[in-house]
Amino acid sequence: MARSIHFPLRRHSVWRAGLAATALLGISAVGAVAQSDAASAERRFGDWRIECLGDADAACALTFEALRASDRAVVLSARIMLPGSGEALILATTPWGVSLPRGFGVKIDGDAYQRYPFEFCDPSGCHLAIDASTGLLDQLKAGRFAEFEFFDQKGAPLTIPASLTGVTRGVAALEAL
Repeated sequence: MARSIHFPLRRHSVWRAGLAATALLGISAVGAVAQSDAASAERRFGDWRIECLGDADAACALTFEALRASDRAVVLSARIMLPGSGEALILATTPWGVSLPRGFGVKIDGDAYQRYPFEFCDPSGCHLAIDASTGLLDQLKAGRFAEFEFFDQKGAPLTIPASLTGVTRGVAALEAL
């Protein structure tokens, strides 16, 4: 069960966060494409879904979002992107109010946390990009459960659980786009 989070949080557009992250990586994105409910349902893989920015040639990502129970605000957005041959990135966005020096952790199936630094904050939240082509993507595909962890400004850990069911199928669908 996700921990209730009690710090200031700005609502932000998932697309705006994605655009900020893709801008960081130099990937061009034009705008959001509206998808029908039927198309959206076909692009769901467990707790993960494929989102694309812009037209048919735009960047697409396999996305997981965690929402705060009290107001359904996004408290974590994690996107798996495949920008080129053999490359894999995870772009993560958290709300403002996180402890930047403590970084962001990823734990798969109870293993130790792998820690990554935040890269920047903007009006949509605080962002980081993780090179997942060095084995992390394979761990996510083989795993059953992940925990994403960051800390509030008082140093309290905020742990977001995520099912990895569907990641393998979602990545395969992403590769086929």
